[in-house]
Amino acid sequence: MILISGKDTKLGTAFAIEYPSGAVPADETVIADVSRMLGLLEYVYSKEAPADTVDQADQLVAGERGAEDEIDEQIGEPPDQHSADRVWAYAPGPKARYWEEFYREGIMAVGGDELGDFTQYPSQEEVANKIIEVYERKGRPVNDSLGYFQFANSIKSGDRVIAKKGLEVIVGYGVVTGEYEYRPDRGYYKHVRTVRWDGRGAWRCEGFPVKALTDITASVEFVAQIYQAIGLDDESSAPAPPVALARYTVDQALNGIAFDALIFEGMLRVGQNKRNMILQGPPGVGKTYLARRLAYALIGYEMPSRVGMVQFHQSYAYEDFIQGYRPKESGFERRDGVFVRFCNLNYAHTRRPGALVSIWFQCSEILI
Repeated sequence: MILISGKDTKLGTAFAIEYPSGAVPADETVIADVSRMLGLLEYVYSKEAPADTVDQADQLVAGERGAEDEIDEQIGEPPDQHSADRVWAYAPGPKARYWEEFYREGIMAVGGDELGDFTQYPSQEEVANKIIEVYERKGRPVNDSLGYFQFANSIKSGDRVIAKKGLEVIVGYGVVTGEYEYRPDRGYYKHVRTVRWDGRGAWRCEGFPVKALTDITASVEFVAQIYQAIGLDDESSAPAPPVALARYTVDQALNGIAFDALIFEGMLRVGQNKRNMILQGPPGVGKTYLARRLAYALIGYEMPSRVGMVQFHQSYAYEDFIQGYRPKESGFERRDGVFVRFCNLNYAHTRRPGALVSIWFQCSEILI
């Protein structure tokens, strides 16, 4: 792989992977190599560094996988190079799924729960190796390993965080106020930093990177574009007044669907008293859609992170639902199923063992 800096442009980058002459690589090899190339390309362009920051050419020939580490070290940034407050683009879950919860709790968090405490890994390379071991990745996880390593080591108190949804929408912004924490009692996204969320909304701003966590400090023009979109004065640090999380009403639940409000309210009473319900009907009539809205109405808020769906089928085992041991390269490891994860999630929010956990089961067909 070759990185070439351009003298007449802000950043010119070219990537190439050379295969031995006459050799036809396997499809899996090509897919993995292309994935790495795209990941590195996306990262480099998201940085928009000046041209003179890339002075050397590094070559990587397919098959010599050890050379990948040179690329990782070049694009990664050691934690001790933090000289000023940075600006981070951050995704609070896929499609900002956990934004409302993180905003309310004053945190930012990332996944990679099976990796354990990130501080046990002295380098991005060690994180990448663990990801490959735990998740059985074929390609080298450059983006994930860099994001996890930076979350634990590079982010500092005082850094600005821009919470995004997808590639074009800003849902909030704030300032990091705490150090990295590993919270094993959380049911998911156990890697946490406290944040003072100063504002929330829905501002359109194109150009965000695909990655869940990206240092965009060097992208001066893009940062200015973000500040302009959200009306944020860079010199001002006064927090905006907090916005209360809106209640999820029956009218919201029934918006856009043809369903009787009295029947829906009756179903809510059944759910509150009986803690279980069966929605019966042929496929495609909207049982799953309605079940999710019922769950939001029972919670009182639209919080996707608090709702889980379980689909039972012939190969669904006890280990998938409760807990079991799964094979890995060096033996076996214990993995929690959806029920245990929801129990841990419930305990993390109530802080009392033995608290009631309510799980909804949605079935498309019941055979007798």
